[in-house]
Amino acid sequence: MPDPTEAELLPLFLKLEGRRVLVVGAGEVAERKVGSLLGAGATVHVVAPEATPALEQRATAGTIDWKRRGFVDADVDGAWLVFAATDDATTQRVVSEACRARRVFCIAVDDPPNATAYSGAVVRRAPFTIAISSSGATPALTRLVRELVEQVLPGEQWVTHAQQLRARWKADGTPIPVSPPTLTIFNGLKNGPGGTGASLAQPINLSATDQQFRYRIFEFTVPLRNMLLLAGA
Repeated sequence: MPDPTEAELLPLFLKLEGRRVLVVGAGEVAERKVGSLLGAGATVHVVAPEATPALEQRATAGTIDWKRRGFVDADVDGAWLVFAATDDATTQRVVSEACRARRVFCIAVDDPPNATAYSGAVVRRAPFTIAISSSGATPALTRLVRELVEQVLPGEQWVTHAQQLRARWKADGTPIPVSPPTLTIFNGLKNGPGGTGASLAQPINLSATDQQFRYRIFEFTVPLRNMLLLAGA
């Protein structure tokens, strides 16, 4: 159960392009983090005595900077963000303490007590980026929720249609609703147990006479949970 005495986390999306990020550790977990950081355009510096073959190749290619040694406090200097991704409890604690002293956020992988920030399970489907976190408490459940969101989130054609509809509303001078569209989940309303469901969202050709609530309704089911979702575009 969550600790009611702990303050809520503040979700953020960081712009790391061209900014120095330190990764302490160079195992398989660090390898995945490095890949995500490079995708975000970060300048990645890795500190570890040994590295996976993939990280060695990145270092040889000059994609990352790898210091082949143990961590020292000064490694944090100049970093915007630090990942502690080792399997050594002492190193994790030392990295966390060095970050705290310099007021740099530290993501201590699978190590909540030494973390001042958490990375979430991420779903990317343009233009959406969805991050899910359990504050480091249940990583396996977080991954499961991510998989569920991947199943539920409509495809590109849904976004394209919503953009087209919005442009038409603006051109027609259609008022924007006072209350935003809502998402309602109903369990087992379509197909029932064993139903196959639909793979992606399909528009329902419904019209509304009240222009203030001219919502486009989409119906799609998730075979995994047999859900029916109705959403305003």
